[in-house]
Order: sequence, then C-alpha cells, then structure tokens
Amino acid sequence: MSSKIAESRIRSGIRNGIRSAAWRISLWATLAFACGTLLVFIFLHNFVARDIQRRSDAWLSGELGVLGDVAQRTPKNALYGRVVREVAELASREIPNKHQSADGINDSVFFLQSAADGSLALWVGAGDGSANLTALRESRMPSDLPSDLRVKGVETPFRVASVRMQDGSRLYLGLSEKDELRVLKKLRLRFFLLWLLLVLLGFAIVFYSTRRMLGHVREIAEAASRIGKSDLSSRVPTVGRKDEVAHLAFTLNHMLDRIERTVHQLHTITDSLAHDLRSPLTAIRAKLEISLSADARGADLESIVSAIDELDRLTEMLNKSLDVAEANADALKLDRVAIDLDELLRGMIACTNRACRRRGCGYSY
Repeated sequence: MSSKIAESRIRSGIRNGIRSAAWRISLWATLAFACGTLLVFIFLHNFVARDIQRRSDAWLSGELGVLGDVAQRTPKNALYGRVVREVAELASREIPNKHQSADGINDSVFFLQSAADGSLALWVGAGDGSANLTALRESRMPSDLPSDLRVKGVETPFRVASVRMQDGSRLYLGLSEKDELRVLKKLRLRFFLLWLLLVLLGFAIVFYSTRRMLGHVREIAEAASRIGKSDLSSRVPTVGRKDEVAHLAFTLNHMLDRIERTVHQLHTITDSLAHDLRSPLTAIRAKLEISLSADARGADLESIVSAIDELDRLTEMLNKSLDVAEANADALKLDRVAIDLDELLRGMIACTNRACRRRGCGYSY
C-alpha cells in the first residue's frame, strides 16, 4: 500500500511540475562566489590604498628633506622667506595628477614653518595658515613619520610630514588626500561594476550547468516512474558521459534487470508450485470420487464426501495463497473480464447476511 502511495505521489509530482533545485543550488553557489570575490576586491583595494599612501609618504619625506636643507643653508635675512617659498611652490608643482580647485588656487599642498615659540613664521598655501597651525598644535604628530591631519573647514584630511630645525623651529609639509580619495573612489566603482558582472556571469554559468545536470536526473525519474508493474522491460535513458548521472542511470538499469529476473523466477516458481500441488490434489480427489461411486455406505460415504470437501477447500486456499503471493510481489497476472455487478452485489449481501446471523448482529440487508 505504501509503495502505491509513493508511486502515485511521484507521478503526480512529475505531472504537476517539480520545483527545480537549480535555483537553490545556483543561489548558494553564487553567494559563496560573491563573498569570495568581494574579499579579494577588498584586499586589492586596501593594497592599492596602502601603496598610494606609501608613495605619498615617500614624496613628502623627500621634498621635506630638500626644503629642510634649503631652509638650513639659506641665511635668515629678507630673502629667506622668498627663497623658501619659491622652493615650496616648485615642490607643489611636482605632484602628479593634481587637480586645482575651482578658483585656481593650489589647495593640495601647504608648507608651514613654525618658530621656536610655536608662532607662524612662514606659510605657503591656500588661506592664511592659522587653521592649519591650530590643527598642528592640537594634534600629536610623531616627529619622524608622516600622519593624517584634519583641518577645520577642510573636508579632506592632509598627509603631513615634519622635521625639526637646529634653531628650534619646525617645518611642516602637507599633501591633501583628495587625489588619493578620488582615485580610490573610481577604483571602488570599477571594482563594484566588475564584481557585479562576475556575480551575474557566475550565476548564469552555475544555473545553466546545474539545470542541465538536473534535467538528466529528471528524465531518469520520469522514465523510472513510467515503468509499469507488468512491463519491466523498459529502462531509464543513459548519457554518453562518464559522470555521476551516467552511473546513476547504469545502477538503476542494473537494478531493473535484477528485478525483472526475480519476477520472472517468481512466476516460474509459482507456476511450478501450483502445478506440483494441484496435480496430487486432483488425483486424490479423483480417487475419492471413484470410491464414492462404488458401493460405499454409511460412515464411509460421509467420510469420503467430507474428504472431497476438504480437498476442494484446500485447493481453493492454495489458489488464493498463490494469488496473494503474486500480488505482493507485483507479479500477479490479471485478466480483465466483464462481470455482472448485480450478481456481485447480491453475493456480497448474502455473505454479509450470513456473517451477521452467525454473530447475532440482529440486522441484515
């Protein structure tokens, strides 16, 4: 009974359309692929950002060394500020890919020299330098390493390097990080578009491959569901590839071969058993009938009649047992014939009435 229910569910599922697992498999595979490529892009982004910062720090350290040497060698007279300012402006022009502001003022680089008492001694850059000096006083910058500096009123931070002079003054050279942020923003945009393209392409490839593979599995399931109980000669389709799907089809066909051989052997055994048992029973019944036709009287006559009835019941029981065994093994051969429903119902009612009378049910049909 359970096998029939399972078979009906399989066939109804195939008729109504089974939800393909290709979507679920593709989504999980694409999610794993997307996370992996995203981690790779984050690593590349951080690598590029660190490389840009390393180059900026190298430029700041080199230019600040030149400015410090010029400031150290230039006499502290009226030409000192002009010489150092021109050298600082020349250094600011060496920045590659520098973008000027809307009003043409160079706001990407500033040079600041503070006196020994912390006051502003020299300034080269946009504005008057007071905000930059205040930010430098409030920050705790290491003396030998470039670091970030945020100036009030300026959106992007500066990368600032400093060096102390022999007279107690300090030189500061700052480079705006807006060019670096602009490059990283373009890089993130290109990375995102490339990542999105790869994810969509990966999903399409995984879905197509999974759909094609599961299509073969679905064909095998449909072919297996069409194999009837009386026709075991059909086989599931096989593919030319030597993969798991082909192995599955080969295994199912091998199993069907064994089932067909087993059912054939069961038919042979049941036919032989029926013939071997029915023949002795028929012979015994014939001998009893011969004895019955002779001059049997009294108790002998009743014994012979009783024996013939028992043999008939035994033969009927044997036939039913064989039919039940074949039905349980799905090997029962049924012949469709026309029946009289009225006669069948009358026989069923008669059997029910006899059973009710024996059990004292008190009612009959």
